Amino acid sequence: MKTCGSMNNHAGLMTDEALWALTMKPVQTTTLERIRLFHEADERVKELPQPLQYGNGLKYVLETITLPLKEHDLILGRVSEEVPDEEGEAFFRKYEANSGRPSWIHDGGHRSFWWNDLIEIGLPGLRERAARELERRTDPAERTYLEGAVCIYDALLTYGKRYAEAARAAGLTEAADVCQAVTEHEPRTFREGLQAMWLVILVYCALLAANPTLAFGRMDLLLENLYERDIASGTLTRDEAQLLILDFYCKNNLIMGRGEHQLSGNDPTVSTGWARCLCYDAPQYLVLAGRRPDGSEIAGDLTRLFAETIVPRFKNPVIVVHYSPDFQTKHPDLWKLFVDKMRQSSSMMVYNEEDCIRSLLRSGVDPEDAKNFEHFGCNHPCMPGLERHHEFYGARIGLIAPFLDYLKSCAAEGREPESAEEIYQALNTWLEGEILGLINRTKAARDRFLANPSGWIELTDCFWRDTIKNAQSFDSGGSKYFCSNFHFSSYASFVDCVTAVDELVIRKKKIPLKRMLTLLETNFENAPVELALCRRAPKLGSDDPAANLHANRLLTLFTDTVNRLAAENTDPAEHPRIIIRQSMESDNHHIAAGRALGATPDGRLAGVPLSQNVAPAVGSSVNGLTARLSSMASIPFDRICAGAQNVSIQPRAFAGDEGLGKLAAILGGYFDMGGLQIQISAVDAEDLRAAQKDPNAYRDLTVRITGYSAVFVDMVKSAQDEIIRREEMDA
Repeated sequence: MKTCGSMNNHAGLMTDEALWALTMKPVQTTTLERIRLFHEADERVKELPQPLQYGNGLKYVLETITLPLKEHDLILGRVSEEVPDEEGEAFFRKYEANSGRPSWIHDGGHRSFWWNDLIEIGLPGLRERAARELERRTDPAERTYLEGAVCIYDALLTYGKRYAEAARAAGLTEAADVCQAVTEHEPRTFREGLQAMWLVILVYCALLAANPTLAFGRMDLLLENLYERDIASGTLTRDEAQLLILDFYCKNNLIMGRGEHQLSGNDPTVSTGWARCLCYDAPQYLVLAGRRPDGSEIAGDLTRLFAETIVPRFKNPVIVVHYSPDFQTKHPDLWKLFVDKMRQSSSMMVYNEEDCIRSLLRSGVDPEDAKNFEHFGCNHPCMPGLERHHEFYGARIGLIAPFLDYLKSCAAEGREPESAEEIYQALNTWLEGEILGLINRTKAARDRFLANPSGWIELTDCFWRDTIKNAQSFDSGGSKYFCSNFHFSSYASFVDCVTAVDELVIRKKKIPLKRMLTLLETNFENAPVELALCRRAPKLGSDDPAANLHANRLLTLFTDTVNRLAAENTDPAEHPRIIIRQSMESDNHHIAAGRALGATPDGRLAGVPLSQNVAPAVGSSVNGLTARLSSMASIPFDRICAGAQNVSIQPRAFAGDEGLGKLAAILGGYFDMGGLQIQISAVDAEDLRAAQKDPNAYRDLTVRITGYSAVFVDMVKSAQDEIIRREEMDA
């Protein structure tokens, strides 16, 4: 493909271009051609039913859209962008509703396609399968749905052929041949596999879906056979494969807009926004390692190559490592490679595969599907190509407020709780009502969707497992599962509150209940001694046995209740099957939730953020990283399937080979004890403070948020302060 010198030059050109796009691209940059062409398409398809509007409209766009190329492109596929002039800005403002898309485009993010078929039978095979299904159907709605699907495949094939022709005309002969090949047959080489996936990804993420948080699946498994065959035949070298992977990584960052979608305050001067660029800050997930369906581990050379190629300053794709049992012992070099990339603040996370599988099994997911789980968006679990998630955020349950309400009811009755067990049962009774409400909402929503099984069509329908063969939309019966999520929000803060009341009010009787409630109402005003008592009470994250025990017992009780009520109130024989998944998810709502909440028994003052996701509250991990992770491992994480733990480490504490070995051992030990998830920011707090003062000098400084990375200087100051507030952990 290239000589060593030209390959290095290629790598530099690709990487520099992607980093410029992430940090310097004007925030007003807009995919204006996309909006213009879909507006024109809308005029042409107005009288058609939605599946045919979608299929024919997409076909018009992909037959017409310009095909940007660069001489260093190895994988073909870019999208035209521009900073609009006055006339262009007026046009954009006129059509910016629905992210500049016609009403017949419903595509949203948080999807994980059934990529297996794209690799095994290719776009032509998928198109032929839909055409065969269309021939045998007589129901008008089903035929219209399948006609739309065939048209979508035709549009993608046309797009690939056009790109091949354009690349050939530009002298990119190898890239042209590869792109042409994926329009004629299934991928037969590693490069063809990457090209086929990128064509689909680009159309979905840059042209169709608003906030297209798409999971790319287990790419080291999907492409493993193609890679190994190419290497064995001598048609591909390892260096060439690495350059292809780098181009794939770079392409993912080129299509993003600038800014931070949750923590930039919607300021148009620092955020591009979804309407201008559909993919402006959408994390796309790529899974590495874990186990195959037969139980063997995925830890070969392709896995290592994907890991080696990670560029720490990139935002996408987010690399999700699946940690299988004893991975650090069985594959120490690969584990250190993963940890080294995390130590550089790469856009990465590690999930304990065994925890997630066990949790999904408890929720009623079939074993073969649970083993194939992934995550998309901000740490949300999914069964790729098999589910329709109804309530994405489902029920985000803040347990502190009902806990305080219970304490107030006790005080009103003139009594104090006799034991922690009494508190457990009272909260569990309250929780039952919340769970039943979520189950009933989910059942009602499923029934509404089933009323129109062929429904509308999206690109998703063409890359789901069962939609085409059943002629049913993934939204309305074409999915095996219909899922809602039940999130225990700011769980560590809740555990700290229960532990403080148990310690100070119930067992040691140092603060009577009425006095505790008065302290909370007055925000501990003029009560320094009692505030100190509350702050010194055991905390989750410090490896105190009392807090660890409460964390374990409460989650066991609550998850048993959720699973019992879900089993009692749903029928596994129904289709699609209702699944209620459980996680510890607050995303960044812990900030707003804390702002709205008064003082709490753990010594937290009014307005201070609560704990985030699965992590301990800031200030609780006073005994270092090892103690923190030991404490967190006391939680029975095999009862939940998602929840991020942001860890900020002191770079100097884990520097060099010795530091890497120490960090790898600590993190591996955490997962071997049953820990759920880890993502690392290795940025000195002083650098973060300096970036606040001089943003332009720190444009490439990234930090971990909740399952994705953000450019620090694009965040509002309050969000930056919250990042700085995280403890910098040493060993």
